[in-house]
Amino acid sequence: MNFLEMMREGGPLALVAMALGVLGTIFGVIAVVVGLGGSRSGFGLGVTTLIFAILASGAGVGGTLIGKQQVEAALVMVDSDVDRDLILRAGHKEASGAATLGAFAALLPLVLGALAALAGARAASSPQRRQGIDLSPTEAQGSETSGRAVLAVVFIGIAALAASGAWVTGHRPPPAGKFDFDIDDRDAWDLARAVNDVERKMKEPFNPQNSERNEARDYDANLAATCTRLAEAFRPYWKTTDWKQWPRKFDGIPPSLTGWKEAANQCIEFELGPHQSDGIGLGERVAKTTDELLESPLLQDEKLKARVLAREEAKNEPADPPGDAPPNEPVLNGPVDRNEIQRVIRSHLSKVTYCYEKELTKNPTLEGKLLIELTISATGAVSHAAEADGPFPDKRVSDCVVKEIQKLKFPAPLGGGIVKVRYPFVFKAAQ
Repeated sequence: MNFLEMMREGGPLALVAMALGVLGTIFGVIAVVVGLGGSRSGFGLGVTTLIFAILASGAGVGGTLIGKQQVEAALVMVDSDVDRDLILRAGHKEASGAATLGAFAALLPLVLGALAALAGARAASSPQRRQGIDLSPTEAQGSETSGRAVLAVVFIGIAALAASGAWVTGHRPPPAGKFDFDIDDRDAWDLARAVNDVERKMKEPFNPQNSERNEARDYDANLAATCTRLAEAFRPYWKTTDWKQWPRKFDGIPPSLTGWKEAANQCIEFELGPHQSDGIGLGERVAKTTDELLESPLLQDEKLKARVLAREEAKNEPADPPGDAPPNEPVLNGPVDRNEIQRVIRSHLSKVTYCYEKELTKNPTLEGKLLIELTISATGAVSHAAEADGPFPDKRVSDCVVKEIQKLKFPAPLGGGIVKVRYPFVFKAAQ
């Protein structure tokens, strides 16, 4: 930090310290000239110069203490750990500039004042009468010289201590925070902020059923943008030309920065899973392609990579919904085209598959057949959906699938009435 930065960032008291240093320097030059000329005035001017040095140091220390108090007060309004650490360290660094500037401003007045005071203390003086005793000219001069010398040393010591204190105050490290990387390490702060943003966004409460359509769409768009920023923040640490490198190798991520793997996994889960806007009829968000995910620094987990590849394999398979033969087709009772039933369910098949895949990560051997019975009302809405026949091995999967089926909208039955449908899903882990 140069002098201009210290003056700009140190606040008003930094300017006061600089002004006192300039005045002290002017007085010091005059004091040295007068003192070396043998005048008694050199001592008084030298002490005055030392006082300017003391005041310059004090103004610098005061500016730093006030600046740090203002930083602490500002932290009350910050709820992000990353921004809190950054503001704390940057604020302390800027505030410390005032004390450092005060130490520099006091340096010349301290040196000049010391020379002038000591020179003035040695200057010749006229005989004096001390405590009613007549002293010879030599005795009087020696007594006065000794007293002034002691006083000069006292002021020099105080000024030196003040300047040293200002220097120490200006170089005191900020309080320890969550992160230990350098304040100028922009890449580290960008990654820390991106990780923090993903964590906060994922914890943000949101109920699509109680939200407007635009709110749900904005929620998904904001989360997608947050994950994009996280991917970009990983780039400086991913030093490779092979974007499909596996396993991923990141170099130089500070040890104090934790949670980045979890945040990356959450973003990939978001890309693979259903989105908030899906639940209120907005349709699926445009998902990233398989190649985009395989080349993303966010894809770091082996199981998630397997899901990405499985999704691509599923897209290349026939478009029939999962189930046995002949129940590859729905069993229905009512005036609705069988192909329309398949079309609607097929269009939402990724959400049904996600119900199974998220539990598969907890139980790799999970598989089985799930038969869903649903009722389509006269408007095409699903008025009832439930698991039929034997229970699926994991109730969380069947409950999740039922909820997704209840969100579907089918063509209205011809001639009104209701339609009952029995639809099978067969889930099996990809080999």
